[in-house]
Amino acid sequence: MPGKHQQPISGQSKRVWMMFPEYHTAVASALDYELKHDIIKVNYHIQNTKLTTNFWNTNMVGRFCCPSNACNQNGWSSKTIAAVIRRYADDSYNVIDYRQRCRSCGTLGDMIVDEDVYVERVVRRLKIWHGVEVDKVDMNIKKGPPHIERLCEGCKAGHCVKARRDRD
Repeated sequence: MPGKHQQPISGQSKRVWMMFPEYHTAVASALDYELKHDIIKVNYHIQNTKLTTNFWNTNMVGRFCCPSNACNQNGWSSKTIAAVIRRYADDSYNVIDYRQRCRSCGTLGDMIVDEDVYVERVVRRLKIWHGVEVDKVDMNIKKGPPHIERLCEGCKAGHCVKARRDRD
């Protein structure tokens, strides 16, 4: 996980989600073979205005910190950061990572998403959407801190896989 705080792209600080376009370089690197052989063509699309051709709800792993100066919360980790991977007709994609609220004061937390997990999840989904065979995923999920739906913006938006799994 990166040691520095990720700065939100312009206008993200008040949104209930964030995007990490700087991770696209690592995604493209992981897809090097498929890109070189024209099996997959991808670009990162930062705008939210196009209609998606595919989307996939998943979860990321990372850390949050409370940006409120009045709060004494040191931060928290999460193994369930709700995320939506979206594909567009021009083979561009993006990922929306939903923020969580601070348990102490309710302020939207700023997040650092684990880049390795992000890249693995995005690459896997892009390969599946392009018909590339992928290995099965081990579904033995490591337990983390309890997931609190009322603090998860992904739950509120209907995109949190943890909330759905807990209800089933």
